[in-house]
Amino acid sequence: MNCKQAKRKINCVVTFYTLACFLFMACGKADSPDISSGQKVTENNGSTQPKEEENVVVASGTAGEYLVELILKNGYYEDNKLSAYQNTYQGKFYIKVSKDGQEHSNLTVVYDNSKEGLHFPPDGKIQLCDYNGDGWLDFAIGQRIGSSAKEYHFFTITEKGKVYQMKPDIVADEEYFPLFKVADGKIQYCQYNQKDEKYLNKTVEISVIKK
Repeated sequence: MNCKQAKRKINCVVTFYTLACFLFMACGKADSPDISSGQKVTENNGSTQPKEEENVVVASGTAGEYLVELILKNGYYEDNKLSAYQNTYQGKFYIKVSKDGQEHSNLTVVYDNSKEGLHFPPDGKIQLCDYNGDGWLDFAIGQRIGSSAKEYHFFTITEKGKVYQMKPDIVADEEYFPLFKVADGKIQYCQYNQKDEKYLNKTVEISVIKK
């Protein structure tokens, strides 16, 4: 092999190597997730990394002419299938009451573990009922405190669209936005007793807001 042939062979090897590196880099770049777009990035276990969210309507319902909404003020959405809080919004929430697009009142939702952030599933439907017989529509919102138990707070909407929290709070094994049964002016609910390892039926009377 003369010098000219050797030089030509070296040039071919260099060209091939350069082309191979280019293709490898291009393929590697295409396979990398784009985390700058704000989209949820899928992990190998099928779950997703938490996505920051704000001003998201998590649940809603109507009280006569008023629209009642549970809104995530700021926090994140988690769809981790390995987490106890899969498919939930976590963060700071407030209740908003509006009519024809105009806000009439709002109230921050506060629970004992609010500092850690509340957890609520998306697309919840707030069901309203007059729990205490005062003529105003009420509703309950439950915050998860265990595998099945939730701590419920009760709220009422006045005829002027004002939202107030009522007492007492209860721990029950129900849905997040339930319609509790009412009998003889009291709410009926179910609670699990760990000591006896069985469910107990209980009743509670909800306070009346002074008009």
